[in-house]
Amino acid sequence: MRKETCGWLGIFCILALWIWGVVYFALDVKKELFKAMASIERLQDNNSRLQYELSGVAAKAEQIKSSIAHLKSSIPPKTVVVNRDGCVPEECLARALLIVQDLRRTFALGAMTSDSVSVVKPVLTALNDQGIDDSLRVIEKFHNRKGYRELREEFYSIRNELNFGPQGAMWQLVSKWVSVKDRNSQIWRDYVDLENLMRAGDWEGTLEFGKSSTLSAVPRVKRWLQDLEFVLEIEAHLFVIYDKLVERVHKNPEGI
Repeated sequence: MRKETCGWLGIFCILALWIWGVVYFALDVKKELFKAMASIERLQDNNSRLQYELSGVAAKAEQIKSSIAHLKSSIPPKTVVVNRDGCVPEECLARALLIVQDLRRTFALGAMTSDSVSVVKPVLTALNDQGIDDSLRVIEKFHNRKGYRELREEFYSIRNELNFGPQGAMWQLVSKWVSVKDRNSQIWRDYVDLENLMRAGDWEGTLEFGKSSTLSAVPRVKRWLQDLEFVLEIEAHLFVIYDKLVERVHKNPEGI
């Protein structure tokens, strides 16, 4: 009788271990599936935003080409002067405008480098515009740092490092296999609000809200906000240069 009891007890222990192994495996698979779904969602979001940005760039390029044609047609034949680059002054200025627009596009896509800035620098410095020179000095500090695409990807990776769940040793053990989120915690609500602003493309609102939220006390988020502030500064100075070039084109200047 004792041997039979021990035998059944052994079978029960083996069965319990087997069930625990199956549960552990299922929870682990569930966790990996959630990660894969989140990655797919981020890729879809990035792709849709990229298509939107590219369509806007194409429309602006057509507008600039139209402005070039209008400027060339408005110049009397006897007053056309060809400069050292082999083009009329207005066309050279429009060419600079196209280069800066392309620089803004590459920056938005996270592809701008210090080499890209070096290429456009001679054209811009030849304009002898103090405002453009000041903005150019700020842009030269970029040195291949992050763009909006990299900031968006880093933001989602930060979520995995933040503790949104209840405290305690038991919850910490369970959270290894199951994602436990306390959706009533302030840090979780702030993260969701910050994510919504970022998804909407309101980067200035994202920075302002992030600095005033509970997330600003998190070291990783604080560094992320500093990077975002720098990116916004670069974008603002790129716009200053672009706006000044457009203004000079409209005034029909004497050229470079």
